[in-house]
Amino acid sequence: EIPPPFNVLISYLPGPSRTRYWNGARLTGIYPVPAVLNGQALGITLTGNDGRLDLGVVGDRHAVPALDRLVELLEGALSELESAVGTRPR
Repeated sequence: EIPPPFNVLISYLPGPSRTRYWNGARLTGIYPVPAVLNGQALGITLTGNDGRLDLGVVGDRHAVPALDRLVELLEGALSELESAVGTRPR
């Protein structure tokens, strides 16, 4: 079996650009589940939803044993970026 040429996959899936409803309930999040193929360590997928981004992270537990810490660091980096450009999340 040939290993993949990379071990981290980052992708973006565009979602609805305006507010969506299902039976009167507002859609507040679309959380993607990235695929991690054999030989890959980490998959990160962003999905757009009504002007926001939702994040899905999946990792090989042996290659990325502290996946929850990675998500915390991503959240902190996003907060720093929002502060730097003067925006606030909705």
